[in-house]
Amino acid sequence: MIIRAATDDDWPRIWPFFDAIVAAGETYAFPTDLTLIDNPNLRTLVGEYGVLPPELDACGAQDWSILTQRMRYISHLFRAYHEYENIADAPFTAVQVSALERGLIPDGAL
Repeated sequence: MIIRAATDDDWPRIWPFFDAIVAAGETYAFPTDLTLIDNPNLRTLVGEYGVLPPELDACGAQDWSILTQRMRYISHLFRAYHEYENIADAPFTAVQVSALERGLIPDGAL
């Protein structure tokens, strides 16, 4: 038997049993809408940053000056939090922005 990391070509054979495991809801917490990426443009974009499931390696950027590494981290972060209703909310209040603009550390949750 040869054990290797899965490739994009393996995913259509992996998806049926992976989907059944996730749908049972008795394992790790996966979003209920976790689905195969059918849109070719989206799949290309996601694939460019190495976040196609299943992911075996760490997603942290080793060198933040490299755009693809930063985007890979951001892609993973978005996939982890995409179901949060406040994902698109402004990160700071107007008062906090004002404090930041004056070079101060704002009060409240950051």
